[in-house]
Amino acid sequence: MAATASQVSITNNVGSALAILDAYDPSTTPGAPEATQVFELPLTLRTTASGSKTIAASSTDTVTLDANRIVYDLIFVRPADLFPVQNSALMADVLSGQYPPLTVAATSPAQLSLALSFYINLLAYPTSTTATQYYAAVSNAAAKGSSASDIESSVAEFFKSTTNFKTLDLNSVVTAQTYARGFPFIWAGFTANFASFNSAITYYLYSPGTAASGSNTAAPTFQGTLAMTRNAAPPNPADPTDRSGAYQISFTPAQGAATPMTFQNGQFVSDDSDFPSVALRGTFVLKSSLTNNASDNVIVPVLSGTVNGVQVMGTTTKQDTSGGGGSDSGFWAFFHPTTFGQYLTLITTFFGLAMGLEWIGAKGKAAVDWFKGRNKPPSPDEQQQMRDQLDQQGDEVRAGQQRGLDQLGDRNAAVPDDAAMPAAQDAGRVQAADANNVARGDAQLDNFEAMGDQVEVAARYGVNQQLENVAESVRNGAQDLQGAMPPNSGSEQLQGAVEQAANNIADIKPQLSEVVSNVENELSAGDAADIKASQQVQAEAEQIAEDRAKAAEEASDGEGGEGEDPIEGGVDV
Repeated sequence: MAATASQVSITNNVGSALAILDAYDPSTTPGAPEATQVFELPLTLRTTASGSKTIAASSTDTVTLDANRIVYDLIFVRPADLFPVQNSALMADVLSGQYPPLTVAATSPAQLSLALSFYINLLAYPTSTTATQYYAAVSNAAAKGSSASDIESSVAEFFKSTTNFKTLDLNSVVTAQTYARGFPFIWAGFTANFASFNSAITYYLYSPGTAASGSNTAAPTFQGTLAMTRNAAPPNPADPTDRSGAYQISFTPAQGAATPMTFQNGQFVSDDSDFPSVALRGTFVLKSSLTNNASDNVIVPVLSGTVNGVQVMGTTTKQDTSGGGGSDSGFWAFFHPTTFGQYLTLITTFFGLAMGLEWIGAKGKAAVDWFKGRNKPPSPDEQQQMRDQLDQQGDEVRAGQQRGLDQLGDRNAAVPDDAAMPAAQDAGRVQAADANNVARGDAQLDNFEAMGDQVEVAARYGVNQQLENVAESVRNGAQDLQGAMPPNSGSEQLQGAVEQAANNIADIKPQLSEVVSNVENELSAGDAADIKASQQVQAEAEQIAEDRAKAAEEASDGEGGEGEDPIEGGVDV
């Protein structure tokens, strides 16, 4: 069917049916740049001229448009979950009024899947070299580009310099990030390449426990669950006005009745107040940073925020709070309150940095769209006016982001402005290194405790000066390290303390081995088993400390997000 002036011909070269969303806010100011982008805009499902809500695979059809509009932002999506396949700008010819035909390329689904992978990399590693270079590339292009092609080509050059994301463009990344914030699908878990999303998932939320005097471990406090369950027969195509994606979302406290939740601006909230009683936001972390098992080289979705004023974090793994935090209890970090607390603070900082990265992408795309919407090349004065308007809108966007960040429990966390972002990313690297050094210190304290247990068993078979010397070294090493753990010291003191603890442990190990060897033939079966168990704890703690030392160094160097692509490692939900 030939397209009329209020229709556009669309060819779907993808091997599956597609729905078409019209992203449009009629209240926007004509001629001004628009910071609100793609899935953040009001969405309308467009139909074909025959009334169909989808365009069949490998076919061409016409889509009816509004006769009184000239410019469109059309998003071609997977009908079941509105996953973006291609985002296309469309403008009627100024003379004929006809819309040029559009084609959805067969390669588009892979491009958007890659874009969402990149966005998840930014969430997991907002201080990585990849993230800092992306920010610099888009920021410079938006500030200096004198045309849409200038900006797009500058950002494309950045992507070409990467290992895993060479084909990406700014439009795809912003489309993907606004989808992830506009609907909760990715927090339900997904299959490879985001081919589908899970229909149900549960997150188990915890706050740090309180360690007894003389101990660095405690079971976390269970605060409740957040559950997502999609309706049994959701509409297909999905309803773009339902920002919960047809999921029934609820928070159930440790004690009490469930509370309905909604998904708004990328966060799960219990109500529309400035400070909801429950407010949670998602991100991704490397699983090994929580389990301290190097083989867990996959990322896991994490929710963090506040539950009735208590800061929490949770994954889809239920922790056994009845145990003592051993390998069978759950994630190592959850059972070490100091490490757990440090991660809570770090994740909130990363939320703020991720928001800054989201804004710079939106700002760059807004500038591109503004240039493309001009009938003639804009003058330098007009370009500067556009940039001034975007800066003003950026202040408004950041104010809204900061309100969301404040709901998550750490009032010291901030969304950096454009000028402060590079320094904030540098500071985030230091904070990430500190978090890993705290985990390293906690593992070293576990090691000292295991050593102390062996000394205690050996003492049952006689005390001598050698045993006394080892006991004193263990005690002094543990106390010195404990005194340097947060909040007692800064980054440099903490770094020095964990390095000294590593030296102390290395010095004590052979002495302790000799002490145990001296009584080995006298040990009862029970004491021998206790020695063996504590030696196993000691070995595990030593490996954890080594892994965290390496992670701290990598965080300082800005690694992650490219050479250590979490999507390549897989996703564990």
